Amino acid sequence: MRDIRGREIDSGFFEATGGGRRRKKKEIEQLISRASRNWRLDRMSRVDRCILRLAVYEMAFVDDVPPRVSIDEAVELGKRFGSEDSAGFINGVLDNIYNTLVREGRIEDEVS
Repeated sequence: MRDIRGREIDSGFFEATGGGRRRKKKEIEQLISRASRNWRLDRMSRVDRCILRLAVYEMAFVDDVPPRVSIDEAVELGKRFGSEDSAGFINGVLDNIYNTLVREGRIEDEVS
């Protein structure tokens, strides 16, 4: 299996993240809802919503994927599969979530 840039990836990772996303769905959606002011989940496009869920799961629960990598990959997915505004929307929501997770001490700030 290859990623959107054509690099070989481990398909086991996707199986693991799929199950994890389902188990953590409520918490993931709470993070997205708090970060996406004025945008309810049901108003978001399915593509954007799915990309956000995957990235938030990686950021909050997967230790071997740096959060900034999750954000960058999500933005690229938004550019490729979303609308004209998806990349900016996804970036803004995920940046807000990243800052929240850092503030709460759940992840370390990668910039520091």
